[in-house]
Amino acid sequence: MPDLLRLFIAIELSEEIRHNLAEVVREMQAISPEGIRWVNAANIHLTLKFLGDTPRGNVDGLCSLLKQTTAELAPFALTVCGTGCFPTPRQPRVFWAGVESTSALNEVQHKIDQALRTLQIPPEKRAFSPHLTLARVSARVSDKNDNPFALNIYARLMNYQEKAFGAMEVTQVTLFQSTLARGGSLYTPLTRVPLGKAN
Repeated sequence: MPDLLRLFIAIELSEEIRHNLAEVVREMQAISPEGIRWVNAANIHLTLKFLGDTPRGNVDGLCSLLKQTTAELAPFALTVCGTGCFPTPRQPRVFWAGVESTSALNEVQHKIDQALRTLQIPPEKRAFSPHLTLARVSARVSDKNDNPFALNIYARLMNYQEKAFGAMEVTQVTLFQSTLARGGSLYTPLTRVPLGKAN
């Protein structure tokens, strides 16, 4: 068993949202060149905090801290709508579906981020930008300015720029282990922690 586990904290999506995103992923995969890796819809999630390699012995303390933190937070509504890319359409590295930024979502992310400082896990340096990663673009595709393949994917994806993929109530957050595999990363939930009033 490895001594280090690759961990992250995320919000799992409803079946409705997964289903709607899966339709988009299937359409885009059919016209994508090599070098654009689309995420299996079952693995699409909203990352709140990426922890990276974490000693196995720290997991129990991490779970305990997460439970203490979420006990003070209430369930909230989450809406998934629209599509886009980072950083630019000319040189995209990530294609994404949008998540409505709300004060409740931002509070959950911020409280978790700050609480983890007690475990010597530094807070995020960049502002929280909620999104769902649909695909990652390799450097050999992205680094070519005005790459016709990437631009074509972006143009097709923009058909969903105003698309509503669904809404859900968030009642828990999940600590995941990510394992690198030949077919892509495997995500294993280690614990699901309810938000306070969802207990």
